[in-house]
Amino acid sequence: AFLADPPAAPVVVPLDKLLRAAFPAEQAARDEEESCEAAEGERAAAGRAAGEPPLSLPLFVVDAVVPGQMLRLHVFEPRYRALVSAALAGDRKFGVVGPPRREDARHFDGVPPPFARHGCLVEITEATPMPDGRFLLAAVARRRFAVERHAVAPAGFFVAAAGEPDDGEGKAALQAEASASEVEVATGAEEPPAEQAEHEHTQRGAQQPAAGGDDPLTGSPAVYVKALCGQTRKTLALLDEWLEIVGKGRVGLLSSNFGSTQALLDACGVRPPLPEEGDSAAVARQRAERLSWWVTSVVNPLPVLGAASEVRPAALAAPGPLQRLHCLEECIAQAIPYCKQSALRREQWLNFLERVRGVTTAVASFFSRRR
Repeated sequence: AFLADPPAAPVVVPLDKLLRAAFPAEQAARDEEESCEAAEGERAAAGRAAGEPPLSLPLFVVDAVVPGQMLRLHVFEPRYRALVSAALAGDRKFGVVGPPRREDARHFDGVPPPFARHGCLVEITEATPMPDGRFLLAAVARRRFAVERHAVAPAGFFVAAAGEPDDGEGKAALQAEASASEVEVATGAEEPPAEQAEHEHTQRGAQQPAAGGDDPLTGSPAVYVKALCGQTRKTLALLDEWLEIVGKGRVGLLSSNFGSTQALLDACGVRPPLPEEGDSAAVARQRAERLSWWVTSVVNPLPVLGAASEVRPAALAAPGPLQRLHCLEECIAQAIPYCKQSALRREQWLNFLERVRGVTTAVASFFSRRR
């Protein structure tokens, strides 16, 4: 009865008093957690009354993942076993969110949620139930989402109302491009052949007037596309340098989890096409979006590499590919000195072992000759 509906379960009063006397701090923390859950339940009921989206997405709180990543989970907690059972009985999908971020508090009346606001919808591809109720899962991350409201399900896991993130990056460029297309349609111009239409679509970004100045976030399509291309080149150049250092120095868990940087890249899939300055803003943004997730999965792969700081939560929270690529550039730039130092320490250690081996061999040879 308790696992089915904890708030409605009966309380043994003498035992409750004994626990409160013996563990006052822990009981105070539990009381606060229960009050927060009750408040979430009231907000959920108010949301349903106001016609807001239902709390239909179950959430698994673990390390963040990004679209395209494959993850394997050993599910043993009772609440997450219930979550997986519900997902397998339905569409085999659930949300994965990372630890809480202070920056998310402004979206929830100043109170940060117990997990990150941005997460990824994952789909179970393989599920192996164990005799004791545990699950071994393989899943793939499909798309990014943003949590709008959340509550605690009776089984103990979080559920959320989630939707598409409201990314404002490049909106001015995309709107200007769409307006230009509408004007072309309204003027009744003859429809060009298919090849010419495709060429004009990719060239349209470079033909828009620079109404928003040189700011890539508010400027014309041409400015935005140029910024995407430049940021892509800088990020990939740093990524290549980082990969070379990691490969030569066998940094982190490269040897045990991947074997080589080529195996790491193979695990992350084929690199998506790069945005080009002749692309329209919509095409360039889409290409940069896919590329940014690929770079994120290389820097923070699964299984863990440990050659760069955790950047996936910030990548998920970034309001567009341009700012996400900039975030990745900063992460890689900070990781390169660490990787160089780690590679140097490994080289020094190998040289030391080689000298020890030489001395040991010489001593053994000396005593063998004495005998």
